[in-house]
Amino acid sequence: MAEYWEQDTEVLEEYLEKQDFDFSMMDVRFHYALHEASVDPDNYDLTQLFDGTLYRNDARYAVTFVDNHDSQPGQSLASFVKPWFKPLAYGVILLSSYGYPCLYYPDYYGYHAEDVDYDGNQELIDKLLYIRQQFAYGEAARYLDDASCIGFTRSGDDDHPVGCAVVISIGDENQKEMNVGDLHAGETYIDIIGYRKEEIIIDENGSAVFTVDARSISVWVPKEQLEA
Repeated sequence: MAEYWEQDTEVLEEYLEKQDFDFSMMDVRFHYALHEASVDPDNYDLTQLFDGTLYRNDARYAVTFVDNHDSQPGQSLASFVKPWFKPLAYGVILLSSYGYPCLYYPDYYGYHAEDVDYDGNQELIDKLLYIRQQFAYGEAARYLDDASCIGFTRSGDDDHPVGCAVVISIGDENQKEMNVGDLHAGETYIDIIGYRKEEIIIDENGSAVFTVDARSISVWVPKEQLEA
């Protein structure tokens, strides 16, 4: 893995090519996109979250991260993702189908300095890691059709015939119709994060309307799998 603090993904791709694609690189542009969404959610367009990122252009070589030692407050490259947005950001990088997600120690254990008093998100990150291990299989179908609310689904694979649906909102309470595959028709999905309390039935085509609270994330998984 290499770190080259450059937002221009073409520069990173040129470097990778010169090195015969022997390693992966930190997706700096994606970090800044997460930062920008966190500091100005009212004016940020989530449909552009992946624009210009290594993740979008060649995800096989993208190391996705929310923050690191360079971006934390007090550093010359300070671009700290606001704490309210970190659960959403980790939902994206941990549950997507591509990229190599990297956890930042202070996001798990907390970060306390002169201008920051942040307890971390250990419980939430543990849930996302569990979901990644148990439900995040198969290709991701993205739904990038709303400036303040996006989502993606994982439909499972031959070895893991389970699925999940992820919905993220940086605005008001919202909802999104998405498809998890007709293999899951008739299944009951619940929000494993625990924010939403309703149950959702997948229709015969594999689709349903998945809800999310304001400025929040919900991850919907088959209820039957949790009870097994």
